[in-house]
Amino acid sequence: MITELRSISPTDGVGVSNVDGGPIFDQRLPDTSFWGPFATIQEFHRELRRGLELQDGEEAFPGLRELVEFHKGPWEDPVFIHSDLSSLNIMAVGDMGTGIVDWESAGWMPPYWEYTSAWHVNPRNTFWRDAVDGFLTPLPHELEMERIRRQYFGEF
Repeated sequence: MITELRSISPTDGVGVSNVDGGPIFDQRLPDTSFWGPFATIQEFHRELRRGLELQDGEEAFPGLRELVEFHKGPWEDPVFIHSDLSSLNIMAVGDMGTGIVDWESAGWMPPYWEYTSAWHVNPRNTFWRDAVDGFLTPLPHELEMERIRRQYFGEF
């Protein structure tokens, strides 16, 4: 199902946005649940960093320079994702996934966003983190970059 979602092509000119080009909804983002829309992934990332840019040679907290460089890309186009995958939103019969519910956060996001969002969806559901690695490609570097972003710019 996830692969099928990623194969949906956006309308020309769509950046990081909800399904129809408007503000994205993500209750895990700091300060507000509605963000954007953004013309590019880089613009979205800059907003996640609250506009922070680092100059060459400028002193920075540990990991921050690496985060800024990661955010700059280069990036593929945004991909269509559910953005709120959790054990509560995936319907199954036995071990077979039969559907996904709760689409209010779906939209066009950076390619790694589905993985890092699913991994952080419920900090108390530690079993879920292992499950996520079973149906989404593990992205340890992207997960570390998200950890650093959350450390400096806001927890979900």
